[in-house]
Amino acid sequence: MVRFSSRKQPRCTKSQLKLLESFYSTKPTPTPKDIAILARNVKLKARQVCAWLRNRRSADSSLAAPVNKMSLSCIVHNFGR
Repeated sequence: MVRFSSRKQPRCTKSQLKLLESFYSTKPTPTPKDIAILARNVKLKARQVCAWLRNRRSADSSLAAPVNKMSLSCIVHNFGR
């Protein structure tokens, strides 16, 4: 029987994460060529880098969404006054 550890393994090191974050801040939607170059620099597979960027964009949009919905509801609520 195979037992899996309950601890999660980090997907990338702190230095890799720092490079990914700095790249994301300049170019959140890179071209495939940019992804391949970044993958070589951080020593990850291009697919891993692509997934990380996709997940980060998703997290950013989900953080921004409640603020937008809330301000929209305030505008709609105050419009009738």
